[in-house]
Amino acid sequence: MPLDQLQIVLDENLPWSIAAELKNRGFTATSNYALNASGLKDPEWLEIVANLSPAGVLVTYDNAMPRAHSAWLSSLGVTLAVVDSARRPILLTAEQYWRDVIHRHAHRFATQQAGSWWKYRRSGRRRIQAPASG
Repeated sequence: MPLDQLQIVLDENLPWSIAAELKNRGFTATSNYALNASGLKDPEWLEIVANLSPAGVLVTYDNAMPRAHSAWLSSLGVTLAVVDSARRPILLTAEQYWRDVIHRHAHRFATQQAGSWWKYRRSGRRRIQAPASG
């Protein structure tokens, strides 16, 4: 793995087996399951991700995470890649969609700017801005 690439870390809501597939493609990848972090509440899980070495990008199917945990994500500097759950084509199962988006954009996940948040779909990605504090 080049020094400037992030480790791809799959959230609990994605199949851990995709991490093995990414490793076979030359990426550094792991999962919530492989890190023995299954069942943790999000704040605890985010602390683990923030402290990984090499640094990681958390890939999740939880579209609410940026809103629900913006303070935690920002304060810990977590790099986030959200697979857009609202854009799954009806002809694909959820797992087919996850695999397609993750494999299609793995190179982008691995090179995201540290601390950035992006939402990915089959056709592209868009930056997620942290909600304004109220």
